Amino acid sequence: MAEQIEVLRARANLYRLFGALLYREPAESWLESFQQGLKQEWSALGCTFDEDMDMPLPQLKEELDAEFTSLWIAPGGVPRFESVYATGSVFQYPCDQVMEIYRSEGFDFDADAEKTFADHAGVELEFMGLLADKQAKAVEQGDQEEAARAEERLRGFLLEHAGKWIPAMLSHSIRCAEHSFYRELCRMILEFFDQEIEAMLPRRDREMLRAKYQRLPKEIDYDADFRKASGL
Repeated sequence: MAEQIEVLRARANLYRLFGALLYREPAESWLESFQQGLKQEWSALGCTFDEDMDMPLPQLKEELDAEFTSLWIAPGGVPRFESVYATGSVFQYPCDQVMEIYRSEGFDFDADAEKTFADHAGVELEFMGLLADKQAKAVEQGDQEEAARAEERLRGFLLEHAGKWIPAMLSHSIRCAEHSFYRELCRMILEFFDQEIEAMLPRRDREMLRAKYQRLPKEIDYDADFRKASGL
C-alpha cells in the first residue's frame, strides 16, 4: 500500500512539474537545482543534453527565456492550446469543455488573472496532477470508490482532451526546439504521456491517440492584434 501511494504521488508531481515547465519559464533557482543534480537524474532517464546546458547560470537563464519565447509565444511558434489543434483558432469549444470539467473537480483556474486560456497545455497537465493527487489521497485514506472515480476522471480527460493533442504539440516542439533543454523536456513529457496512455487506455483508444502524435495544428486564423490583446 505504501509503495502504491508513493508511486501515485510521484505521478501527480510529474504532471505538475511538466505542466509548470510548459506554462512559464523556469526560475533561476530551479535552474540552479537542475544544474546541481536534476540534470544528472534526467540524463540517467535517457535525456541527452548538449553543451548549451553547461553555460553559467545567468546566461543559461537568458538563453532559455529566449528559447521559451521563440518556441511557444512568438508568432510562428508552436501553439500550446487545445483549441488550435481542434479548430485552428484560439478560445473555442475545448476551452468551455475543459473549464466545465475543472469546475466539477474544484480546480480553481482564473483565465483573466492568468491571462491565458483554460485549454493551455500547462493548465491541462496541472489539472491532471490534481486528479492524480486525489487518487493518491483516496488510496491513502482507504477510499477505493473515490480512488476509482479519480482514476476514471483522469482516464477520461486523457482520452477526450489532453491525449488528443498534447503529444502532437510535444512532437512538433521537439522538431522546432533549438536548445537541448526544451528538446529533452518535450521528449521526456512525450514518453511519460505514452506510458500513461499505455497503462490507462484499451488498445483501440491507444492506437487512435498515437495516430495523432505527428499531427500539426490546424492553420491559425487569429491576427496579431488579437494575439496582443489576449496576452498570447
